Amino acid sequence: MIGEQAVDPYRMHYFYVSYAAGTLRAIACRGGKEVATTQVEPTGAAGRVALEPDRAGSSGGGRDAMPITVRAVDAAGRAVPTTSAEITFKVAGAGKSSGHGNGDPDSHEDAKGPTRKLYNGLAQLIVQSNDDSEGDLVVEASAAGMAPARLVIAVRKVAPVPTQPPSEAPFTVVSYWRISPATATRPDPGQQLADFDMNTWEGGEPPMLHGQDAREGGFRIYRAGFRPRKQLADGSGVLLVTALRGRTEIRLNGRLIGTREGYGEGALRVPLPAGAGERQLSVLVEGRAGEPAGVAGRVLVEPQSGSDPR
Repeated sequence: MIGEQAVDPYRMHYFYVSYAAGTLRAIACRGGKEVATTQVEPTGAAGRVALEPDRAGSSGGGRDAMPITVRAVDAAGRAVPTTSAEITFKVAGAGKSSGHGNGDPDSHEDAKGPTRKLYNGLAQLIVQSNDDSEGDLVVEASAAGMAPARLVIAVRKVAPVPTQPPSEAPFTVVSYWRISPATATRPDPGQQLADFDMNTWEGGEPPMLHGQDAREGGFRIYRAGFRPRKQLADGSGVLLVTALRGRTEIRLNGRLIGTREGYGEGALRVPLPAGAGERQLSVLVEGRAGEPAGVAGRVLVEPQSGSDPR
């Protein structure tokens, strides 16, 4: 016996042993009785590739992945830790390769490619079942100068996973608004703001309400840019202002597309004209003295049949 140490729950144990040919065995005991043992011994030359799956079978449906340990072993089936042989993989049947690795921090091999070098005699291949599959998933691994390995994994059919039924395109929220200063007279709703101007118009997000009095003025322009989803840019979408206070004009790229009379709170829903690219939305609101006015709720682009997601 070379030595004996009491187990420490937090530290690893070391035995310093001079090399000699033969078997080195470690034995774990509890209460004087042997409870576990492992051993290492010199190996011969790497003679074949070995594949060890994580479990016997896999589930179909494309949602089950399994690691496979890849080793080079000698004639006695012992793992050879000194080889860095390049392994070539082929995966067929009811599954596919999801990638592979070898634990080498300096390895820059393609993790999705057909080959991987062993590191300290080891590598790992991950396989995944195909969608709605059953039958055999077949893995073949080969290396120069070694007998190849072939592994067959049974893939069992499983019930399909419930999916979300097709639906219309989701709504888009218009955001990153700029708000003009108040004016007592109706401003030009098409007036432009220089890109570098960060001070003349303030920024904001709904609810954007402002009091109206003689000093402050009764008009404001609320402006934002947006790009509608592709499904809603063909004329099938609508622009919904979920809450407004004040008389309103809505312009898209300078074109009047909707108006609202009255000063009380209400929503405004107008068709979104077809067109590609970025759109500029301008909402001109006229308030009444002594009452807040402005864009009081979210502004959305949604399908024509969409509900009002306030």
